[in-house]
Amino acid sequence: MEIEIQKKPPKEYKKDIQVKSTTDVVELEEIKEIRNAMQENMILIGLDRGNHIRTLKLMGLGTNRYIEINSKDILRTALISGSDSIILVHNHPSNSLKASSEDLHFTNITRKFLEVFNIQLLDHIIVTENEHLSMLNEKLVNKEYKDKGIDIIDKTLIIEENIKLKNENEKLKIMEEQFMNKYESVIIIKPTLTDEETKDTINKYKENFEKFSNQPVKVEDLGKKKLAYEIQGNKEGSYAVFTFYGKPEDISETERQYRIDDNVMKFMTVKMDMEAEENPEAMEDEDDMEM
Repeated sequence: MEIEIQKKPPKEYKKDIQVKSTTDVVELEEIKEIRNAMQENMILIGLDRGNHIRTLKLMGLGTNRYIEINSKDILRTALISGSDSIILVHNHPSNSLKASSEDLHFTNITRKFLEVFNIQLLDHIIVTENEHLSMLNEKLVNKEYKDKGIDIIDKTLIIEENIKLKNENEKLKIMEEQFMNKYESVIIIKPTLTDEETKDTINKYKENFEKFSNQPVKVEDLGKKKLAYEIQGNKEGSYAVFTFYGKPEDISETERQYRIDDNVMKFMTVKMDMEAEENPEAMEDEDDMEM
Protein backbone atom coordinates (compact mmCIF):
# COMPACT_ATOMS: atom_id res chain seq x y z
CA MET A 1 0.00 0.00 0.00
CA GLU A 2 1.31 3.45 -0.92
CA ILE A 3 1.53 6.01 1.87
CA GLU A 4 2.02 9.67 0.96
CA ILE A 5 4.91 11.24 2.81
CA GLN A 6 3.72 13.87 5.29
CA LYS A 7 5.66 16.80 3.83
CA LYS A 8 4.74 16.30 0.22
CA PRO A 9 6.75 18.58 -2.10
CA PRO A 10 4.87 20.99 -4.36
CA LYS A 11 4.45 19.96 -8.00
CA GLU A 12 7.13 22.30 -9.33
CA TYR A 13 9.62 20.87 -6.77
CA LYS A 14 9.70 17.53 -8.53
CA LYS A 15 10.60 19.14 -11.85
CA ASP A 16 13.23 21.54 -10.48
CA ILE A 17 15.30 19.10 -8.43
CA GLN A 18 17.91 17.14 -10.35
CA VAL A 19 19.75 14.29 -8.66
CA LYS A 20 23.42 14.24 -9.63
CA SER A 21 24.95 12.42 -6.67
CA THR A 22 24.28 10.49 -3.50
CA THR A 23 24.71 13.75 -1.60
CA ASP A 24 21.81 15.29 -3.53
CA VAL A 25 19.62 12.45 -2.32
CA VAL A 26 20.55 12.48 1.36
CA GLU A 27 20.17 16.28 1.49
CA LEU A 28 16.50 16.09 0.52
CA GLU A 29 14.24 17.21 3.37
CA GLU A 30 12.22 13.99 3.20
CA ILE A 31 15.37 11.93 3.66
CA LYS A 32 16.57 14.06 6.57
CA GLU A 33 13.23 13.43 8.28
CA ILE A 34 13.74 9.66 8.44
CA ARG A 35 17.33 9.72 9.76
CA ASN A 36 16.20 9.82 13.39
CA ALA A 37 13.06 7.73 12.94
CA MET A 38 12.45 4.96 15.47
CA GLN A 39 11.08 2.71 12.73
CA GLU A 40 12.55 1.73 9.40
CA ASN A 41 11.12 3.82 6.54
CA MET A 42 11.43 3.02 2.84
CA ILE A 43 11.31 5.91 0.36
CA LEU A 44 11.17 5.59 -3.42
CA ILE A 45 12.47 8.43 -5.57
CA GLY A 46 11.38 8.16 -9.21
CA LEU A 47 13.44 10.01 -11.82
CA ASP A 48 12.99 10.96 -15.47
CA ARG A 49 15.70 10.55 -18.10
CA GLY A 50 17.36 13.76 -16.98
CA ASN A 51 17.41 12.52 -13.36
CA HIS A 52 14.83 15.11 -12.32
CA ILE A 53 12.54 13.93 -9.53
CA ARG A 54 9.25 12.70 -10.96
CA THR A 55 7.82 11.21 -7.78
CA LEU A 56 8.80 10.74 -4.14
CA LYS A 57 6.81 8.27 -2.07
CA LEU A 58 7.00 6.67 1.31
CA MET A 59 6.50 3.01 0.45
CA GLY A 60 6.06 1.70 3.96
CA LEU A 61 6.97 1.62 7.63
CA GLY A 62 8.58 -1.24 9.54
CA THR A 63 9.81 -1.97 13.03
CA ASN A 64 13.05 -0.76 14.58
CA ARG A 65 14.81 -3.77 13.06
CA TYR A 66 13.32 -4.44 9.65
CA ILE A 67 10.83 -3.35 7.04
CA GLU A 68 8.88 -5.62 4.72
CA ILE A 69 8.28 -4.25 1.23
CA ASN A 70 7.15 -6.21 -1.82
CA SER A 71 9.39 -5.74 -4.86
CA LYS A 72 6.31 -5.77 -7.08
CA ASP A 73 4.94 -2.75 -5.22
CA ILE A 74 8.15 -0.90 -6.05
CA LEU A 75 7.78 -1.90 -9.70
CA ARG A 76 4.14 -0.87 -9.83
CA THR A 77 4.88 2.57 -8.34
CA ALA A 78 7.73 3.10 -10.79
CA LEU A 79 5.55 2.12 -13.76
CA ILE A 80 2.52 4.18 -12.79
CA SER A 81 4.66 7.27 -12.13
CA GLY A 82 6.36 6.89 -15.52
CA SER A 83 9.82 6.84 -13.94
CA ASP A 84 12.82 5.90 -16.09
CA SER A 85 14.92 5.07 -13.05
CA ILE A 86 14.53 4.97 -9.27
CA ILE A 87 16.56 5.33 -6.10
CA LEU A 88 15.55 3.58 -2.88
CA VAL A 89 16.39 4.98 0.53
CA HIS A 90 15.74 3.43 3.93
CA ASN A 91 16.98 4.16 7.43
CA HIS A 92 18.56 1.95 10.10
CA PRO A 93 17.36 3.04 13.58
CA SER A 94 20.22 1.00 15.03
CA ASN A 95 22.67 3.47 13.38
CA SER A 96 24.44 0.54 11.75
CA LEU A 97 25.51 1.19 8.16
CA LYS A 98 25.95 -2.49 7.40
CA ALA A 99 23.61 -3.79 4.72
CA SER A 100 21.83 -6.87 6.01
CA SER A 101 21.34 -10.04 3.99
CA GLU A 102 17.68 -8.99 3.70
CA ASP A 103 18.76 -5.62 2.28
CA LEU A 104 20.98 -7.38 -0.24
CA HIS A 105 18.27 -9.83 -1.25
CA PHE A 106 15.52 -7.20 -1.58
CA THR A 107 17.72 -4.79 -3.54
CA ASN A 108 18.78 -7.28 -6.16
CA ILE A 109 15.38 -8.91 -6.50
CA THR A 110 13.90 -5.46 -7.05
CA ARG A 111 16.63 -4.55 -9.54
CA LYS A 112 15.75 -7.63 -11.58
CA PHE A 113 12.03 -6.82 -11.56
CA LEU A 114 12.73 -3.29 -12.75
CA GLU A 115 15.12 -4.39 -15.50
CA VAL A 116 12.37 -6.44 -17.12
CA PHE A 117 10.50 -3.19 -17.73
CA ASN A 118 13.60 -1.16 -18.69
CA ILE A 119 13.62 0.77 -15.41
CA GLN A 120 17.01 1.17 -13.75
CA LEU A 121 17.66 0.92 -10.04
CA LEU A 122 20.34 3.59 -9.70
CA ASP A 123 21.05 2.98 -6.02
CA HIS A 124 19.75 1.83 -2.67
CA ILE A 125 20.98 4.12 0.07
CA ILE A 126 21.00 3.30 3.77
CA VAL A 127 20.93 6.30 6.12
CA THR A 128 21.58 6.64 9.82
CA GLU A 129 21.49 9.67 12.08
CA ASN A 130 24.69 11.19 10.68
CA GLU A 131 25.95 8.88 7.93
CA HIS A 132 24.87 7.08 4.81
CA LEU A 133 25.93 4.14 2.67
CA SER A 134 25.47 3.72 -1.06
CA MET A 135 24.92 0.09 -1.92
CA LEU A 136 25.92 0.90 -5.49
CA ASN A 137 29.25 2.37 -4.43
CA GLU A 138 29.83 -0.65 -2.20
CA LYS A 139 29.12 -2.87 -5.23
CA LEU A 140 26.17 -4.49 -3.48
CA VAL A 141 23.81 -3.79 -6.40
CA ASN A 142 25.12 -6.69 -8.41
CA LYS A 143 23.99 -7.89 -11.84
CA GLU A 144 25.65 -11.22 -11.12
CA TYR A 145 23.78 -11.67 -7.84
CA LYS A 146 22.56 -15.25 -7.52
CA ASP A 147 19.58 -16.17 -5.40
CA LYS A 148 16.65 -18.54 -5.67
CA GLY A 149 14.31 -15.56 -5.64
CA ILE A 150 15.78 -14.31 -8.91
CA ASP A 151 14.53 -17.44 -10.66
CA ILE A 152 10.89 -16.61 -9.97
CA ILE A 153 11.01 -13.53 -12.19
CA ASP A 154 9.79 -15.14 -15.38
CA LYS A 155 7.17 -14.55 -18.07
CA THR A 156 4.34 -15.43 -15.72
CA LEU A 157 5.14 -12.49 -13.46
CA ILE A 158 5.56 -10.16 -16.42
CA ILE A 159 2.16 -11.17 -17.79
CA GLU A 160 0.63 -10.71 -14.33
CA GLU A 161 1.94 -7.16 -14.04
CA ASN A 162 0.84 -6.29 -17.58
CA ILE A 163 -2.68 -7.54 -16.88
CA LYS A 164 -2.90 -5.49 -13.68
CA LEU A 165 -1.68 -2.35 -15.41
CA LYS A 166 -4.06 -2.92 -18.30
CA ASN A 167 -6.97 -3.27 -15.88
CA GLU A 168 -5.93 -0.06 -14.12
CA ASN A 169 -5.82 1.78 -17.45
CA GLU A 170 -9.28 0.47 -18.31
CA LYS A 171 -10.59 1.73 -14.97
CA LEU A 172 -9.13 5.17 -15.69
CA LYS A 173 -10.82 5.20 -19.11
CA ILE A 174 -14.15 4.24 -17.57
CA MET A 175 -13.78 6.98 -14.95
CA GLU A 176 -13.07 9.50 -17.70
CA GLU A 177 -16.11 8.38 -19.70
CA GLN A 178 -18.30 8.68 -16.61
CA PHE A 179 -17.61 12.42 -16.61
CA MET A 180 -18.97 12.64 -20.17
CA ASN A 181 -22.58 13.31 -21.01
CA LYS A 182 -24.67 12.27 -23.96
CA TYR A 183 -25.81 15.18 -26.12
CA GLU A 184 -28.03 15.76 -29.12
CA SER A 185 -27.35 18.75 -31.34
CA VAL A 186 -29.71 19.97 -34.05
CA ILE A 187 -28.58 22.47 -36.69
CA ILE A 188 -30.41 24.16 -39.55
CA ILE A 189 -28.14 24.79 -42.51
CA LYS A 190 -28.75 27.42 -45.19
CA PRO A 191 -30.81 25.96 -48.06
CA THR A 192 -28.82 27.96 -50.62
CA LEU A 193 -25.81 25.68 -50.26
CA THR A 194 -25.16 22.97 -52.81
CA ASP A 195 -25.64 19.34 -51.76
CA GLU A 196 -21.86 18.98 -51.57
CA GLU A 197 -21.47 22.07 -49.38
CA THR A 198 -24.22 20.87 -47.06
CA LYS A 199 -22.54 17.46 -46.79
CA ASP A 200 -19.18 19.12 -46.04
CA THR A 201 -20.75 21.19 -43.26
CA ILE A 202 -22.30 18.11 -41.66
CA ASN A 203 -19.06 16.12 -41.92
CA LYS A 204 -17.09 18.99 -40.39
CA TYR A 205 -19.14 18.87 -37.20
CA LYS A 206 -19.26 15.07 -37.16
CA GLU A 207 -15.45 14.95 -37.20
CA ASN A 208 -15.37 17.57 -34.46
CA PHE A 209 -17.68 15.51 -32.22
CA GLU A 210 -15.62 12.37 -32.80
CA LYS A 211 -12.66 14.08 -31.12
CA PHE A 212 -14.60 14.43 -27.84
CA SER A 213 -14.64 10.72 -26.98
CA ASN A 214 -14.02 7.23 -28.26
CA GLN A 215 -17.76 6.73 -28.70
CA PRO A 216 -19.32 6.67 -32.20
CA VAL A 217 -21.21 9.76 -33.41
CA LYS A 218 -24.71 9.25 -34.80
CA VAL A 219 -25.63 11.58 -37.67
CA GLU A 220 -29.10 12.04 -39.16
CA ASP A 221 -29.28 14.11 -42.34
CA LEU A 222 -32.97 15.02 -42.45
CA GLY A 223 -32.70 17.02 -45.66
CA LYS A 224 -34.58 20.24 -46.40
CA LYS A 225 -37.67 21.03 -44.38
CA LYS A 226 -40.11 23.94 -44.45
CA LEU A 227 -39.56 26.41 -41.61
CA ALA A 228 -42.33 27.61 -39.33
CA TYR A 229 -41.20 31.16 -40.11
CA GLU A 230 -38.55 32.80 -42.23
CA ILE A 231 -34.96 32.76 -40.96
CA GLN A 232 -32.53 35.14 -42.64
CA GLY A 233 -34.97 35.43 -45.54
CA ASN A 234 -35.20 31.65 -46.00
CA LYS A 235 -38.46 29.69 -45.84
CA GLU A 236 -36.74 26.31 -45.56
CA GLY A 237 -33.52 24.85 -44.21
CA SER A 238 -31.46 21.66 -44.21
CA TYR A 239 -31.70 19.83 -40.88
CA ALA A 240 -28.98 17.65 -39.35
CA VAL A 241 -29.06 15.92 -35.97
CA PHE A 242 -25.92 14.73 -34.14
CA THR A 243 -25.88 12.40 -31.12
CA PHE A 244 -22.53 12.23 -29.33
CA TYR A 245 -20.69 12.13 -26.00
CA GLY A 246 -18.76 15.07 -24.61
CA LYS A 247 -17.97 17.32 -21.69
CA PRO A 248 -19.65 20.67 -20.93
CA GLU A 249 -16.60 22.56 -22.18
CA ASP A 250 -16.86 20.70 -25.50
CA ILE A 251 -20.40 22.01 -25.95
CA SER A 252 -19.36 25.58 -25.23
CA GLU A 253 -16.70 25.41 -27.93
CA THR A 254 -19.08 23.74 -30.41
CA GLU A 255 -21.75 26.40 -29.97
CA ARG A 256 -19.12 29.10 -30.39
CA GLN A 257 -18.28 27.55 -33.76
CA TYR A 258 -21.97 27.43 -34.70
CA ARG A 259 -22.35 31.15 -34.01
CA ILE A 260 -19.50 32.16 -36.31
CA ASP A 261 -20.43 29.70 -39.08
CA ASP A 262 -22.32 31.57 -41.83
CA ASN A 263 -23.75 28.28 -43.08
CA VAL A 264 -25.57 27.53 -39.80
CA MET A 265 -28.80 29.53 -39.39
CA LYS A 266 -30.00 28.07 -36.08
CA PHE A 267 -28.89 25.41 -33.62
CA MET A 268 -29.78 23.75 -30.35
CA THR A 269 -27.79 21.34 -28.19
CA VAL A 270 -29.35 19.47 -25.29
CA LYS A 271 -28.08 17.02 -22.71
CA MET A 272 -29.90 13.75 -23.28
CA ASP A 273 -32.13 12.22 -20.62
CA MET A 274 -34.86 9.59 -20.71
CA GLU A 275 -37.55 12.08 -21.66
CA ALA A 276 -35.49 13.60 -24.45
CA GLU A 277 -34.56 10.21 -25.87
CA GLU A 278 -38.19 9.10 -25.89
CA ASN A 279 -39.41 12.36 -27.51
CA PRO A 280 -36.76 13.46 -30.05
CA GLU A 281 -39.34 15.53 -31.98
CA ALA A 282 -39.48 17.93 -29.04
CA MET A 283 -36.03 19.21 -29.89
CA GLU A 284 -36.99 20.31 -33.38
CA ASP A 285 -39.13 23.23 -32.22
CA GLU A 286 -37.53 26.19 -34.02
CA ASP A 287 -38.64 28.63 -31.31
CA ASP A 288 -36.31 26.89 -28.85
CA MET A 289 -33.30 27.04 -31.16
CA GLU A 290 -30.56 29.64 -31.03
CA MET A 291 -29.53 31.75 -33.97
